[in-house]
This record gives sequence, structure tokens and C-alpha cells, in this order.
Amino acid sequence: MIFNLSKKVYLSYRPVSVDSFFKRARGMIGHDFSAANFDAMIFPRCNTIHTLFMLKKLDIIFVDTNNRIVGIRKKLPPWVPFVRCGKAETTIELPPGTIEATRTGLGDILNLRSEVVPELAKQLREKKIITSVESMVSFKESKK
Repeated sequence: MIFNLSKKVYLSYRPVSVDSFFKRARGMIGHDFSAANFDAMIFPRCNTIHTLFMLKKLDIIFVDTNNRIVGIRKKLPPWVPFVRCGKAETTIELPPGTIEATRTGLGDILNLRSEVVPELAKQLREKKIITSVESMVSFKESKK
């Protein structure tokens, strides 16, 4: 899971880390968050992406080695040859609207490997330390 420590909200519940050359080059080409078994793609050791051959917009987050957000692109359209953030160590692709819905911004710190057991999640939600699943962008909304 991807958890925004600064805003105390989840950005992703089922991210996938993309590490092979072929998977990195393909990225979201031919994938759709609404039909996939993941809701975010994490590209370690990557500060440049493209949206060539894609059909849908994406939200993009660039983080540095400390997982601090150093770049954001909201609703990046298809067919952009490259988008780069020189300060970034990792790039995250999310459904469009996720950044706005979670109020994620520059300087926020993310936990890219967050895990919460159900009992603890319930306690944290009750104490308003984290927000519930409703704070995520639904797949239906991401198709816009």
C-alpha cells in the first residue's frame, strides 16, 4: 500500500512495483486500472516516464530517496513523449484524480510499503489518524 504520511491518507491499496526492462517500457500501455489487479505502478530508480500509446490520463508522483514528493503531474494526457523530474528516485503512476482526492502535494512524505493489519486500521480510523477507503478515487471516477 502507498500511504501519505503527511496527509494520513492512502493513495493505493494494491500497488505493483515494476522492475524488469520490458515491464518498465510498457508501463500502463494496454493496462487499465479499472480492470487490473493493481491500483498503482511504482517505478524504482526512475525519474522519466512517457505516455506514448496510452489511452487514458494518469496522475504522476515523483519521489526522492527519502520518499518525499519532489514532483507532481495531475491528469497527464496520453501521447506525451517524456516527463522528467531530475530530483526523483522513484516514479508512481496512479489513476487520474487520486492526487486531488487525497490532497497530496509537494513535500509530502510517502510510505511505499505500508501494511496495516485490519484491527489496527480500524483503531486508526476511529482515532482519525487515517482516513477510510472512501478517500481513494474509485475506479469509475478514474475513467473520466
